[in-house]
Amino acid sequence: MNTTECRFCQINDGIISAQYDQPIKKCRGYFTLASVGAFISGWSLIVPVVHEYSMRSEYAKSSFLEFANDWISHVKKVYKKRIIVFEHGANHCGSQTSCGTNHAHLHVVPFDGSLLAKMQNDRDWIAVRYDRILETVGENEYLLYAEIDECLENTVFYVHILEREESQFFRKLLGEEIGIEDYSYKTTPYYKDTTESYYKLVGE
Repeated sequence: MNTTECRFCQINDGIISAQYDQPIKKCRGYFTLASVGAFISGWSLIVPVVHEYSMRSEYAKSSFLEFANDWISHVKKVYKKRIIVFEHGANHCGSQTSCGTNHAHLHVVPFDGSLLAKMQNDRDWIAVRYDRILETVGENEYLLYAEIDECLENTVFYVHILEREESQFFRKLLGEEIGIEDYSYKTTPYYKDTTESYYKLVGE
């Protein structure tokens, strides 16, 4: 994919098609967006500026940790809830794991529940520190999940190595958890909810 065709690269370049496409927090290496398909208020994304297919090489960087911890703290303060984060880690353009979003991003969701029990029903997970994620996943596609109580450095991350491409795994689990069947952002984008999340996170 040419980066000029990438929605996230366009947003970083200032091409904004809707209010919710406006970055909320931005630094040299990362920016945040309200997530399209956000059926939970406050659902947002941390996006690296560089065009890459997964976050695997970002987690151990001090610049990412500082930016992500600040953003998670902000979302937690606004919503007064625990934060879960997850990623569908693709490794090539067009992978079903990325579900059409061929640019790395980490989901940040205010959610007082836990997905751990549902996750572990039918697959194995590896518990790792933030600085072991890259060596754990290697070149494989993967799923990543964590529940944030303090900061990323003190968090246990759970990684599942995918044997085949898989789309919207965590969205489906969250939908089941709160009783929503139309979890897919492609079929039900929840634009109104995304816009409301944007304004609440911006503070307007």
